[in-house]
Amino acid sequence: MARNAGIFWATRQLAGIIGNTLSFLQFRGNFDIPEDVRHVYITVLVVIASCGVLSFLALRPVPGQEVVRGQSTTIIRTIRSTFQLLITPKFLCLVVYFVSMGMYFTVGNGVYPSSLGFTLNFDDPKAMPGLHGIFYAVGNMSVALLLSAMSHITNRIGRYPSVVVATAVSLCCQALVIVNIPRDAPFEDTTTDAYISPSNEYLAIFCSLLMGITYGCYNTQAITALGSVYHDKASEAFALFRLVLNLSVGVGFAYSGVLPLDWHMGVLAFACIAGTACFIKVDIDSIKQKN
Repeated sequence: MARNAGIFWATRQLAGIIGNTLSFLQFRGNFDIPEDVRHVYITVLVVIASCGVLSFLALRPVPGQEVVRGQSTTIIRTIRSTFQLLITPKFLCLVVYFVSMGMYFTVGNGVYPSSLGFTLNFDDPKAMPGLHGIFYAVGNMSVALLLSAMSHITNRIGRYPSVVVATAVSLCCQALVIVNIPRDAPFEDTTTDAYISPSNEYLAIFCSLLMGITYGCYNTQAITALGSVYHDKASEAFALFRLVLNLSVGVGFAYSGVLPLDWHMGVLAFACIAGTACFIKVDIDSIKQKN
């Protein structure tokens, strides 16, 4: 399970690398992005997304899987079972971890790249979000492949050590962001100096890489944990995972334009620590139960 989760997540990040490379090539050197450039970018993404959806629809059913038709009671039973799973103590711990992942997604895919684009102290600020996306995806891919290769180790000692390391990397990254990027960068174009003046582009992109490494580790370990702990209720567990994750992302984007950058980093640090503590409890309990 750990190996397959790592391969899946690494393959998924190819989309981030390709899309953000296109963004970087299209937007670099443009302070105001022309309308025709935006149209080309959106058209390319729509075409690629449409091809992906059509490819998904063309997939054959899983061999040996029974297709049950016309049984509404089965759907109702599944929904009831899903929410019964949600209120169990073990899954409530994982909910805290999923919420922290959603907040991390908000910062890594919304707040931070926007802040880079608004920081006019950079030589080419409008190219920075694209560069962030590339290195964010590279960080995701590299840690997913590493964890996939180390699956035999994580299966033996548990998944929580890698999550603890990822959280330590995240805390270092958040401290670097605070000292390098102006606190008012999430709101609008700014020339305000941060603690490092002028803001360092290489350090900013290095933080993008660290964010990708952290989120990639969080995600692959969440997938592995759900597949291992809830193998008999995998569909319900993954449905709740996506529900909680997307709700927390929505809440995060709702307040993203209100808090200054240092507050974002502080809230995220607290969420990462709380989520990691809850994940450790669940993982250690599952190891004891297995033994």
